[in-house]
Amino acid sequence: MISEVVVATSSNDAFIYIWDIRSGTLLTTFKGNKTDTHALALLSPLYQPARKAYIYSAQNDRPQINVWSFRKDQLLYKFTVPEKLSSVIITNNNNYFIGGSENGKIYVWEVTTGKLIKMIDAHYKAINVMKITSDDAALITGSEDSIVKVWLLNDLINNQPTRNTITPYYTWTEHTLPITDLICGLGLMNYSRVVTVSLDRSCKIWDLSNGKCLATIVVPTNIRAVAMNPTETNIYVGGGDGLIYCIDLYSKSKNSQYGTKVDLNVHPEGIIDFSTNNKDAKVFKGHTQAINSLDCSFDGSLLVSASDDEKIIIWDAESQQQLKSFAHCKGKITNVQVILRPIDLLDNQSKYPLPLIKPLKRFVENEMEGMNQEIETQYIGYSNELDELENKYKTSYNNILEDMTNQTDKTLGVKKASENEIERLQNRITELERYSNQMRVINDSLYNYSINNFLNSQ
Repeated sequence: MISEVVVATSSNDAFIYIWDIRSGTLLTTFKGNKTDTHALALLSPLYQPARKAYIYSAQNDRPQINVWSFRKDQLLYKFTVPEKLSSVIITNNNNYFIGGSENGKIYVWEVTTGKLIKMIDAHYKAINVMKITSDDAALITGSEDSIVKVWLLNDLINNQPTRNTITPYYTWTEHTLPITDLICGLGLMNYSRVVTVSLDRSCKIWDLSNGKCLATIVVPTNIRAVAMNPTETNIYVGGGDGLIYCIDLYSKSKNSQYGTKVDLNVHPEGIIDFSTNNKDAKVFKGHTQAINSLDCSFDGSLLVSASDDEKIIIWDAESQQQLKSFAHCKGKITNVQVILRPIDLLDNQSKYPLPLIKPLKRFVENEMEGMNQEIETQYIGYSNELDELENKYKTSYNNILEDMTNQTDKTLGVKKASENEIERLQNRITELERYSNQMRVINDSLYNYSINNFLNSQ
């Protein structure tokens, strides 16, 4: 029988919990995990996207990825990565594992080989959330620097040298405070919508076909999480006050001639403001602290929420009523994901094939590898003309070789001077890097001070 389960993690509780979403039964736990929001990803076997096989979790206290198989409740692998990752995602084709770091870098690994194939500077601050379009065409990143960027996935996985700069496809700077969550709708990239939320109390809807903002929803509190039902008619945003707001994107009106009419429920200015008048908003009340994560069941009838109050609540999406509440976690709940129950859950004897995974490497392979290999040239139509050419130019070759030997002695003196100049420049670069790091620390302190003052004044 097909059923749905909830995968839940915490930032300080060392367990991953697997619940049955309908009955509320705790099915199993996986020990050895401390994960922040958006730092959990699930891997499926090839050509079986609905079946999950492995759990990838970025640890919040060290640069490490922990991996579990749903077949065992014991930790399977520990992969050391270049730095602590603040968010992770796995592509829908399950070929690439992508991590966003606290320093704004994007790392791209190949799952089956573990190769680190790309590392780029994407944002000025930590990457809080990453999502992939359904067709694996684009990666969307939201950062602490209040910027959302859309990257073409092909640019991130191609064979171009790592040092080459990659330009984002879109850059959205309309938010004024850190991005906390985003979600991408279903369908091909050019037919998808992206929803982004921020601490600035706004939720924005974007069109990926042209990069334009379609609408802005404003709520009375800062927003921490967002989810969308499968039909993409309702958006759920979780606030820092523990409330969940439901925004109905379409309104129904009676028409005597044509029956029921459905219209886009957006003001002409593209703004829906619930901050002053929220009578039309559907509000889910039950949590007492900030909402960290939201997800919907496959049919959209249930909403799952996780909060700092250490509770997970299952809601009826239509009536906003609480159906079940889980309070077994001993810490802030950071992630909830609704998936189909793995058919080999805790079944170590299962005969279903598992995807091939390798340890994630810490360094990009040498870009010059293979460039010194000999190139074989095929001669077609070989004749005595080649022998004549060889004899003709043999003398010239010897003369050129002698001239090059004489020039080498003259070059040694220049080489020594060049080495001294290189050493001087390297020392200067080191000094500039140290100065840049100092300025970055000062800038971060000023930025955090400004945000704290702004939030305290609200």
